[in-house]
Amino acid sequence: MSILLLNYLVFYIPNKDTGIVTVIRVMYADRDVDNQLNNYTVM
Repeated sequence: MSILLLNYLVFYIPNKDTGIVTVIRVMYADRDVDNQLNNYTVM
């Protein structure tokens, strides 16, 4: 999941059972997000 916060994208995983949100990555929204994620994310 992700949200746009001001000019930043926040990628996170919510855990409904524990009520904890784990933030995975915060990126500046004006960057080439697709390219950055493809280059720096391991699947």
